[in-house]
Amino acid sequence: MGLRRCKNIKHYKFKLIMSVVLLAIFTGCSANDPYPQEEISEEKICTLKEAWEIALSDAQEWADDAAATLITSADIYDTENPDNGMDGKRRCWTFFFHSESKDKQYSVHVIEGRPAQGREGSSPHFETFSMDDIALDSDDIYLLANEQLKGGVDWAWGYHYLLQYRYMDEAEDEPRLTFSVRGLNDRDQERYMIYDPYSGNLLVVLDKTGYDSDGRSIWEIVENHMEAQNRQPEESESPYSHMSREELEVHREQIEQEFCVYESSVKYHFDPEEFYNAVIDGLTGDRFSPFSICKSYEEEEWKKRMEAYYGEDWEELGER
Repeated sequence: MGLRRCKNIKHYKFKLIMSVVLLAIFTGCSANDPYPQEEISEEKICTLKEAWEIALSDAQEWADDAAATLITSADIYDTENPDNGMDGKRRCWTFFFHSESKDKQYSVHVIEGRPAQGREGSSPHFETFSMDDIALDSDDIYLLANEQLKGGVDWAWGYHYLLQYRYMDEAEDEPRLTFSVRGLNDRDQERYMIYDPYSGNLLVVLDKTGYDSDGRSIWEIVENHMEAQNRQPEESESPYSHMSREELEVHREQIEQEFCVYESSVKYHFDPEEFYNAVIDGLTGDRFSPFSICKSYEEEEWKKRMEAYYGEDWEELGER
């Protein structure tokens, strides 16, 4: 069996709109473990990618397979200055990582170019990502947003940056990776500008218009560029969308190739038969989410299942 380039399953169902999760860590790092104040230097502020190299090195000492789940700037040891974060550079960045081998998470701050307060813990997250796949840095996002944004005051000082997976619609099956910058609009309302981190396309602009009866922030969409972008090439359409299970079985080999059945089974120790059936369930049902349905098996059991499905030479398939 030859292996071809696979579809990106995460983006198979590409729907619109959005929700924003505001994080308490956004405004500052913990003050429980003070950082040496006398060493503060304007020369040590850095962009997200510059901080990323430092945080990743620290996290990999905790776990070789550490992968980021969220990156955000913070106000720690900054003055109340609306110019903080100009040119995409901040004094403090906060990173969250996940390790599959440990099944744990790790948080660490990068303060003035050095890792601080690394801690292991357990926290919910969506998916992991690598900055190696992303060309844009926080200074690029600053330039993209500059004309529509000014630095914040009071609660979050200056310009803040956030890279994370989020659901853009309450009915969306899979979260997508987004790169956001936060500041104030021309009416001094808090504003979020949310971009696609790969293309730099603006997805949505959100303004905070007040609070509800429970004291939660109310965010309203003032610009929505999602619909126009989603109307572009038919990536959300599938030739299999209206087929029955019997009709899909005729295209089994093609479906396995397009939806990465072999590659995903190897990467996540899935049973390939179970993963294929989960793909079919998604194609014929209302929710396409095979990764959340399938379980990972221990090494010995997983190898038996791979051999039962692909034959004795299953390991050679990955070399073709």
